[in-house]
Amino acid sequence: MAVAVRTETTAKEKMRARAFELSERITRRTIAAGITREQLEKDVFEAFLDVKNSRRSRRN
Repeated sequence: MAVAVRTETTAKEKMRARAFELSERITRRTIAAGITREQLEKDVFEAFLDVKNSRRSRRN
């Protein structure tokens, strides 16, 4: 019994491959810039708080 082989990629697979590629690019540039994980986490958390506070102020 022959098994059909799917050769086309789905949109989800393409998005996953693109996300992986971008993640690798960001990682390489972060390492090259000498940014530590702790610095990155701190910056992301501060940006999150800024967005959260901005949304809250627009609702009031």
